[in-house]
Amino acid sequence: MEKHSLTDEELQQAIGKFFESPQIGVANPLSMGVENSNYHIEVNGQDLVLRVYGFEHSHIGPRSENDLTYELTFMQAVHEAGVQVPLIHRTLEGELFSSVETVDGTRFVSVVDYVPGEAPRDFTGDMLGQVARAIATMHQIATGLEMPVQRNWIGDMHIKAQDRMDRYLKHPKRTQTDDSELFEGLLDVYEELRNKIDFGALPRGPIHGDVLYHNMVFEGSQLRGIFDFDDCRESYFVEDIVKTLFKYLDDPSISLIGEGRENYQAFIQAYESVRPLSDDERLAIQALFFSIVQYEVSRIFYEEWDGRPEPRFDRGVFLEKARAIGRELGFIDSE
Repeated sequence: MEKHSLTDEELQQAIGKFFESPQIGVANPLSMGVENSNYHIEVNGQDLVLRVYGFEHSHIGPRSENDLTYELTFMQAVHEAGVQVPLIHRTLEGELFSSVETVDGTRFVSVVDYVPGEAPRDFTGDMLGQVARAIATMHQIATGLEMPVQRNWIGDMHIKAQDRMDRYLKHPKRTQTDDSELFEGLLDVYEELRNKIDFGALPRGPIHGDVLYHNMVFEGSQLRGIFDFDDCRESYFVEDIVKTLFKYLDDPSISLIGEGRENYQAFIQAYESVRPLSDDERLAIQALFFSIVQYEVSRIFYEEWDGRPEPRFDRGVFLEKARAIGRELGFIDSE
């Protein structure tokens, strides 16, 4: 992804959109952020983050004012409800974001409070509970929230999963191996569950879309901030739950599900203390667990077929672990 380092003049221009006669102290690039550039910056004695947005979003293409309006409107609503989300600083004209002329073009910029802390590892039940309650509160806020604009997106999770599964099954290099047999067995379970669900009837609204370990910070065991609403869009609420719980199954130190049932139960119990789940949502969580698995594994198959570099995890080990977790959670019948 393209990123951009601001010159001193560009930095001054950007901050000047938000503060009159700003006195800029420290301005250090932050390591977090894949598509966008983030700066920890001191302005008039305040600790802030200046976010410089990339020209394009990896999923939807060129970034638009609608994208920023949708993202920051939801972020502001979540902050005002007391969720651990940074305060947005408005421009001198009262807008949520502005733009700055850089050497390679016009970029959108926003400013929020800086929140100290570290990306978490090895989640405890209490840490999981804090994240779950934050997400549930976001979903409560999103229910009936009127957004000033709509944001285009590439489709809900089950639609993307179906497309990826179809492409895998039709791929000319697909062959029968021990890995593929196990993988396709999990795909059969997914298809059976998916056909029981009316995804269009699931509760939905704006979601964060990317509440993962690298988009939150803790101080000790205390959740201090959830960031990066870049993937914010309308979807069913369980998509947030599924992605947060089951992404990075290959690495228990950064996966919220960790080793299985105990973490899952702690998360769901905490979530439901704020917003109870319907029976259809519970079933959708089971189905979409398999959509996460098929997304990760089919990508490894594609990389192998395309002759790309070594994958980040062993496909067979990952599949065995996914099957074990699915059984432990009751998503797959035990043999």
